[in-house]
Amino acid sequence: GLLNRISFSSVALFLYEFKILNFIMYLATTFLIYKLTSRKKLAVCFAFNPLVLLEVLVNVHNDIFVVFFALLGIWFIKEGQKIEETSALETIKSEMMFIDGLLFLAIAACIKYIVIALRTWPGNLYIYVRALKSCAGI
Repeated sequence: GLLNRISFSSVALFLYEFKILNFIMYLATTFLIYKLTSRKKLAVCFAFNPLVLLEVLVNVHNDIFVVFFALLGIWFIKEGQKIEETSALETIKSEMMFIDGLLFLAIAACIKYIVIALRTWPGNLYIYVRALKSCAGI
C-alpha cells in the first residue's frame, strides 16, 4: 500500500510510519471524544488510559481506526440532527450529513465487525458516556 511505497520496502521504516499514523489517529479520536461530549475530562480520561496508550501507541493495533471512524460517523449523524430544516437546502445538507455518518460507520464496520453492534447507537452511546463519566469522576 501507500505506507509500503513511502517506506521503500523497509520493514523498520514501515513500522515507524504506522506508529506515527496510529498516533495521529489517536489524537484525532481524542479530539472527536471532546467534540462529542464537550468535556475535557472525558477526553483526558481516554487519552491517558493506560490500556489505550499500550494498545494504540506501543502495540500498534488497528482498533484506533475503528474507534475513529465510528466516532466520526456518530459525529456526522449528531451534527446533521442539529441542522434546522427550514429550507430544502438545509434538508439536503442534513440528509447528506446522515449519509456521510453511515458511510463512516460502514468503513469502521469493514475494519472490525463489532461496529455493527452500534446499530442502536443512541442507547449504546449513552452507556459509553456514563462509563466515561464514572471513570472521570463527573
